Amino acid sequence: MKKIFSFIKEKECAPILSIAAKVFKVFYLSLAVISSLVTIISGIISIEYELGYFFLSLLISAGLFFVIYFIGLLTETIILSFSVITKNHFEELKIKGFHKENGQNDFDILNKLNLLKSSYNQGLLTEEEYLEKRNDLLNNID
Repeated sequence: MKKIFSFIKEKECAPILSIAAKVFKVFYLSLAVISSLVTIISGIISIEYELGYFFLSLLISAGLFFVIYFIGLLTETIILSFSVITKNHFEELKIKGFHKENGQNDFDILNKLNLLKSSYNQGLLTEEEYLEKRNDLLNNID
């Protein structure tokens, strides 16, 4: 059961969307299996007419399963792509949006955040220092 939900990363998407994606995954897998079973059963019933109908129903059921599975996987990916904004960087994205709405007033804070992030990426700051200074900057916005 763990492998079914391995596509979803907890910290990268909103909890509601991850739950919706899990529910949808169970739905489309169930739909694919049920539709394939119904097609195979109809093929078994048609064996008394001709054996070719059975093989045709096997091909149709396999194709039907993979089409439903592919469409479901694509839809699940679309659901998860709506959650691009992660919990850790939501405040920074909010500042960027506020900056675009209000002009140059918060440009200094945005530059400080970018400078802080680049110095962390270069290894000049530890993770604790980066998070502390980032939280200080974000708390001083109000």
